[in-house]
Amino acid sequence: MDRKGLLKVRYSSVAVTVAIVIMLILSGPANAVRMEVNLDNTTPARGEEITFTVTTDLTEIDEYVPMQNFSLLLYKDDKIVRNIVFAPNGTILSGSQGVTIDPISVPSSSDYGYGYGYGYDYTHGHGYNFGYGYGYATNNGAGGSTLINVYNVSLNTTNFDVGEYSTKVVLNTGNDAKPNFSSTSIEFSIIPGKSENNLSERIKDLQDHIRNLEGVNTGTKNSLAANLNNAITMVDKENNEKTIQRLEKVVGDIEERHLPRNRLSSEQAEYIIDELKNIIELIQKGEE
Repeated sequence: MDRKGLLKVRYSSVAVTVAIVIMLILSGPANAVRMEVNLDNTTPARGEEITFTVTTDLTEIDEYVPMQNFSLLLYKDDKIVRNIVFAPNGTILSGSQGVTIDPISVPSSSDYGYGYGYGYDYTHGHGYNFGYGYGYATNNGAGGSTLINVYNVSLNTTNFDVGEYSTKVVLNTGNDAKPNFSSTSIEFSIIPGKSENNLSERIKDLQDHIRNLEGVNTGTKNSLAANLNNAITMVDKENNEKTIQRLEKVVGDIEERHLPRNRLSSEQAEYIIDELKNIIELIQKGEE
């Protein structure tokens, strides 16, 4: 995506975030812990970045609500395919591949304190007592007014399969009285990108990704890129069998040589291997 396109996406995400916060404020308190997730694009092309706006709304009756962390869950075929876990301050704790988080509004020190915790679940219509402990709400945790926290979670879809997905956000409390508060689910679809079926371009894009890896020595980058050149040659000759063999060789090199010798991080290796396997699967589907 060029700079103009990237800026357009960023401004669009900011506009969506501002609109959501204004609607929450104007709607007034709902007397509940309310979790929401919204998406700036429900039909992204594979490879595009999408932004989830996660909102936590604690209202005046909520007191000392424990907030251990948040989980942004992505589902495909009713199975969790990504669990992005992040702290109340927006720090990513796990599931960080291709993810950035822009914390728009986070709890301050004056929103945290010790006392008897209580939270009303907006989704299920039931209140929960947490007992004494540390937690969040306005007035040092004692509540009395609305506390809205907002996070923009941006995700690169390059390494996701084309298909139907759903997502929801969960506030994990770490308290057995009410382990989590959950939003309702929203659905989105990842569609094929413009070069999805152009194998040569797909492999060249992966080469560019490898050349731009941080913390990887030039020899490793050149080795992987050269092996992918062999695969591109076989693609141009329309030799699917040998193309797959070349790609599988790169997978083997990463798993048996580069990863054990710490030439690539586990996250870097996982991304490249997953993309190679996606390309192989695309070739095999074309032969059916």
